[in-house]
Amino acid sequence: MNWSVNVLSSVSSDTEPTIVVTFDSAKYIFNVGENTTRAFLQSPRGWRKAKSIFLTGICTDRSAGLPGFLMTLADSGLKEMSVIGPEGLLHFLASARLYTYRDNMDVTAVEFPYNNTQPVFKDENIVVSAIAVQPTINHVSPEEVINATPTSGKRKRSNSPMEGSRKQPRPFTEATHASSSQLSTAKAVGKDMMTLFRSASFSATNLGVSEAKEWRKITVQHMFGSSAVNDVERRAKKNASPASCYQRLPAWRSRHPNLDNGTLEAGFAFGRTVSSFIVHAHRPRGKFDAKKASALGLGPGPLRARLAKGEAVEIKVTTENGGEVIRTIQPADCMGIPDKAGTLIIVDCPTPDYIDGLLASPVWSDYQPQDGVESEYTLQAVFHLVGDGVLEDPRYVQWMRSFGDTVHHFVGNKMYCPDRTTFTSHAFHQLHLHHLDAKMFPMPHYNLEPKNKLTSILNLPKNTQPLLANHLISMRPVKAPVIDLLSGERDTFHIALQNSSSPPSVSYLRDQSASAEEDVTIVPLGTSSATPSKYRNVSSTLVQIPRYGNILLDCGEGTWGQLQRHFGTDPMNSTNVFDTLRHLRCIFISHLHADHHIGLSRILAMRQRLHPKPAESLYLAAHYPVHLYLKEYSDLEDLGMYNTGPGGVRPILNNAIHWQRPVSTDTDQFQGRKSDWVSMEQSELAAAELRKQLGLRTFKTVNVAHRVKCFGLVMEHDDGWSVVFSGDTMPSDNLVEAGKGATLLIHEATMADDQADLAKAKAHSTFGEAIDVGKRMNAKNILLTHFSARYPKIPPLQETSLDDPTVVLAWEHSRLPLKSMAKFREHLPAMEQIFSSTASENEQDGTT
Repeated sequence: MNWSVNVLSSVSSDTEPTIVVTFDSAKYIFNVGENTTRAFLQSPRGWRKAKSIFLTGICTDRSAGLPGFLMTLADSGLKEMSVIGPEGLLHFLASARLYTYRDNMDVTAVEFPYNNTQPVFKDENIVVSAIAVQPTINHVSPEEVINATPTSGKRKRSNSPMEGSRKQPRPFTEATHASSSQLSTAKAVGKDMMTLFRSASFSATNLGVSEAKEWRKITVQHMFGSSAVNDVERRAKKNASPASCYQRLPAWRSRHPNLDNGTLEAGFAFGRTVSSFIVHAHRPRGKFDAKKASALGLGPGPLRARLAKGEAVEIKVTTENGGEVIRTIQPADCMGIPDKAGTLIIVDCPTPDYIDGLLASPVWSDYQPQDGVESEYTLQAVFHLVGDGVLEDPRYVQWMRSFGDTVHHFVGNKMYCPDRTTFTSHAFHQLHLHHLDAKMFPMPHYNLEPKNKLTSILNLPKNTQPLLANHLISMRPVKAPVIDLLSGERDTFHIALQNSSSPPSVSYLRDQSASAEEDVTIVPLGTSSATPSKYRNVSSTLVQIPRYGNILLDCGEGTWGQLQRHFGTDPMNSTNVFDTLRHLRCIFISHLHADHHIGLSRILAMRQRLHPKPAESLYLAAHYPVHLYLKEYSDLEDLGMYNTGPGGVRPILNNAIHWQRPVSTDTDQFQGRKSDWVSMEQSELAAAELRKQLGLRTFKTVNVAHRVKCFGLVMEHDDGWSVVFSGDTMPSDNLVEAGKGATLLIHEATMADDQADLAKAKAHSTFGEAIDVGKRMNAKNILLTHFSARYPKIPPLQETSLDDPTVVLAWEHSRLPLKSMAKFREHLPAMEQIFSSTASENEQDGTT
């Protein structure tokens, strides 16, 4: 039974490591960070036959791409999927209930406990074991936490602009046990969880530990087409589903928290559990030995074939005295010595604080050569997903060496891996446009060489190398690791770089910062509708306001990666991504469709890792469900949602800043929802602070026409310019009225003009409709975005009058100063030529 392992993605500006184990009958995917779906689309090896997903951790580094990837798998026709991960998995999935749902694919979520000793997965191909580890600093038991007085010790900060992700602070004030009356009533009358849910007194936050876990399981079952959920029950309109429940989830706590802060209110810190996986194939049968079979009296024929398949057979044999007896022949009687089971290990060690716990596990001895002891396993590869400081620790290096000299070690760490371009299809086209205008079409940042060489680490095993995307390791038959040749056939970008006598520069932003100081600049980061492609990411647009700060309009998955590619991480560059993130003042989310907001958690998590911490608040304007799921996810990872002081995340309800408020008759089922952390009054106060910080006269939402509750946005600045953002919508009279005289209208243009009926059915706009909205609004410029795979041509320049607005198409990683829209339009012929060449390609490569 042949099988292989390939590296879908490595550590880079826009991806985290994803490793795929492939058999003829199934694929097993390890870790699903942001952009996993898009990486599959870029890769020559797709997700067809995907069977199970394994997560080494529940955090934005390892699992942020899971919700989008699950929906993509369902849309591609897969009928079932299992997801296996450490504690926190169910809470993570349940927190995504309001935007992640598919009724055509069963999803089984398996959350293994911290002290698990049994395999977490087994099928006809592989057996997977997990080793869960937590940091050893300030390690205390759950009982100690309940009665503890917080310590005042503080850990030393690093000199990096990004801190390690060690803490998941959350307040200690929420109830962890159900009220005695609620639980006793439920037990006394024999109510099951669904019956309890439908009762008027139900409160998810008051459930006990076991009931809370059961509630999360039920919630996840209702999110997908699980056979465990009655279809009538799922679709019933009178009885709300747990998957559509706007009650907050029960608080989640790690099994072994640790205290490292001064006060409970300032941050009750928890040590995140990470897991390493041991994967080994079933030991194959030895080769059939025909001589042994003949010696036992079994001649050629179908019985030999059955024996070779592992079945025992019976034959008649003649004894020495001429009688006949029935002889049973076992497969082992005619088989040679079987090969050892091929094995690989995937290690996750985020910081040196995890090393002691990792090395303490006794299971590693089965894979470490010992004199006089022959193992039944052949360890061929170890993947090390390690954070800063781990590889430099002599303890870890010595542990690597303990596996022997024949093992191949792959190191996934940002300092030791080159930051190669991941999405080479887009980069290749960007290269062409860059030659036309280097300032408007800058090259995304990349680096073909790592910052540090592995040779700088003393005593590493001899077969140690950086983890690279498209690494391919044949496990059976055993072959040396190679770079997948199929990937090279698609990588036109790096080939073009090699053939270029003068590779393009990516440092121009530093040089032009002074000249662009006074001009508001638009940076499209995601222009694709609904799903990403190898050419384009999902929705996000950055607005840079000199001297004030930055605003994100929507934040689809992969937005952080796009920011890193655009601005780079060079600490010598004053306009690097960390500076951009530090000066991010506002994120506006138009609606709840996943492609518009599931990059939020990654952005917020990375902001919390900045060192020093941001001094100014970040204002998040969104619909209530967005605030809700982020608050729930914050139980697992620090997003800044619990920081109510300067530098924290300030929630703003979109309804609270509605353009017709307070006389608007617009109603919403969440408008009056009471909460101690977000309200209409608090939102109004936060919006006033936001306007002051950004120099805005107006920052108001407009209800537009989409299939779900959706808001547009109107921003008017004290300097006289204004930007209107449509969100997803059909042509909207509200938007026209609220945005009169806009300097720039950013409007969705999902469909071609000959797809008007489809646009209406899906509540989107065609190109022509979007342009008409801009004309009625008397907008000076129109930026069209949110395209489907089909790119229509916009009216040629000679067919427009001088009074018409300047119309341009959004291009990812372009830079559009408000004063230079007309110049940008000059490049439309080249852009349209590229659009037409990509629109005809099949962008569903990931299904193969």
